[in-house]
Amino acid sequence: MAMDFRRGDPVAFSEWAKDPSRLNTRLQPSHWLPQALSLTNAQGCPVVDFVGFLDPSRFHRDLRAVLEWIGSTDLLDHFQHKGFPRENSAKNRKVPDAETRTMAPETKQALIERYAEDFAAFGFSVSDPRYGGSSV
Repeated sequence: MAMDFRRGDPVAFSEWAKDPSRLNTRLQPSHWLPQALSLTNAQGCPVVDFVGFLDPSRFHRDLRAVLEWIGSTDLLDHFQHKGFPRENSAKNRKVPDAETRTMAPETKQALIERYAEDFAAFGFSVSDPRYGGSSV
């Protein structure tokens, strides 16, 4: 059975982007905190050894690094002979960069400001076309 986490009226994404407190939900606000906050403990010491990426430009490299790190020679051999997983090529899938191209500039700016720590910590650039280009 699916659980409805909403309380009250739905909030448009653009409204949430500008003010997350408008979302009346049973979900904890930690669900939309910057991920960079999870990289260190309260004293600022790193708590992770590796950060992998799922975006197509880095996925194969990071998957290979993890498989080598854990010593999974069987999976490494499999992927080297059969190929690494490919990006979903379905014709009807949503394309994230198409959404960011049509997103209102004030919504985009609110997200860039809220997740500035993530952009910096993970090496993303707000001018990257995958994240809406430099039209903010």
